[in-house]
Amino acid sequence: MIPLYSTKQIRLIDEFAINKMGIPGVVLMENASREIFQKIYELVEYAGFVRIGFVCGKGNNGGDGFAAARHFSNAGYEVVVIYLGTEKEMSEDCRFNYQFLKKLSSTNRKITLKKFNSISSLNSLRQCTIICDALLGSGSQGALREPYLSIINYLNKLKSLKVAIDIPTGLNADTGYAETTFNADFTVTLGQLKKGLFFGDGYTNCGDIEKGGIGIPDSLYDQYTPTEFLIEPEDAIVGLPIKAKNLHKYSAGKVLTIAGSGALPGAAVLASSSALKIGAGASVLCFPKSVRQLVHKRLGEVVVSAYEDSGREYLLEKNIDELSDKIKWADVVAIGPGLGREKETRQAVISLLKKYKPKKAVIDADAIFALGNLLKGLELTLF
Repeated sequence: MIPLYSTKQIRLIDEFAINKMGIPGVVLMENASREIFQKIYELVEYAGFVRIGFVCGKGNNGGDGFAAARHFSNAGYEVVVIYLGTEKEMSEDCRFNYQFLKKLSSTNRKITLKKFNSISSLNSLRQCTIICDALLGSGSQGALREPYLSIINYLNKLKSLKVAIDIPTGLNADTGYAETTFNADFTVTLGQLKKGLFFGDGYTNCGDIEKGGIGIPDSLYDQYTPTEFLIEPEDAIVGLPIKAKNLHKYSAGKVLTIAGSGALPGAAVLASSSALKIGAGASVLCFPKSVRQLVHKRLGEVVVSAYEDSGREYLLEKNIDELSDKIKWADVVAIGPGLGREKETRQAVISLLKKYKPKKAVIDADAIFALGNLLKGLELTLF
């Protein structure tokens, strides 16, 4: 599993590296900028681009942008940098890299360094193949204010390849929420992976994500325990049971699915078929008798056990006794997908839970509202 860190954890580790280990912040920024350069270069090295643009803020995220722009300039590319604020408003390390780039621009005609005054200041970015967002770092929270909001809306309309440095501006790196955010095709996140990049608005606006080291030993991160992780293929493989050679379908897991109705047969097909796909040996679907033809022709190895519905096309409370032997036979009972919201069906589900009192339940989220306090104490898996 790949750990995902909070912004607070990453900030504390950065502070420890600077204050306790004596690594200057400007050194960490230089390491970060080299990683940014390398990751972007690897992404587009065969694209033949000649011009790259940066939009830099006043904090350390902007400093990363200034330093990365310098590396692209040193590699022979044309660089356009739009920056916000004055030198006095910049953080110390940001100011250092801004001044460094400013001196280079006085002798290098391939460097365009321009202060943001209005939206028209961004027009010089239109000729850039790549645009890098270095406006706000992972510590920013809340909705974007001006001029950041207008800048991001402008950048999102450009057809250039968009790269976010650390996180897309406007995204909350902890919650993954954003009202308006930079729509990145590629994100180079620095130090460690942040939680908010992988769900919610982060998932849809970060594009491909690469981690860039900043020179802090991985061992420093071990002192913090992440609460979220990314699952890797090998994690899933380790979790799969080892099956005996003499295994048969009834010893490999028996799943009973009570699902579907005349109005919603597809959910029953998907749920009962999925049981086999994830490794169950036998899958039985309980479905209303009057409409069983709706699912019979769509199922292969799944066994359909039809219950008497008196032409109603949905589960009734009287069916619980009819299904009793099958419920006892099963190792797992899944109930809910496509049952519908008929009053009699809801009562049937409640009766089933009362009668069998499962320690665990796999139940459709649609049915929960009807069950109330009966669900207390159950460990639930929701469809």
